[in-house]
Amino acid sequence: MSLIYRIAGLNEFEITFEEYCVPCKFQRRCRYGKSAPLTLAIDCKDLLQAYEKERYEQMKIAQKEADIEDTYEQIESRIKVNTRQIFSNIWKKKIKEHSEEILCINSRKLDSMLTSQRGGEWWAEFAKVMKKIYQDCKKQTSLS
Repeated sequence: MSLIYRIAGLNEFEITFEEYCVPCKFQRRCRYGKSAPLTLAIDCKDLLQAYEKERYEQMKIAQKEADIEDTYEQIESRIKVNTRQIFSNIWKKKIKEHSEEILCINSRKLDSMLTSQRGGEWWAEFAKVMKKIYQDCKKQTSLS
């Protein structure tokens, strides 16, 4: 299975989990399905915001751990934000926060073994698609 990924605008992308919405015994209680698949709108600004959020969190930690004589530039040079962290922030914001509506990855409603396996599959595909989106956005924004 793979996610469906479309360019929706100059800096906008759409990810659809259509192929993941196959009929199952839990389908009747799911908000999303074949006729109304889970669709995410991703904007280059989302990537930039996730990057800035991660940098900010790392900077707070680095400043607490820094020596008094360290300059801002020295502290900043220790901060490393990778794409996995950026994608993870977006995953939490766009998918995890809506787990009540996405029954098949909600471990409070279904078997945790099943949901963790399914969530892992979704995450792997999501990360692949996000790499493509990241490459496109990198050309247009100040993502490094």
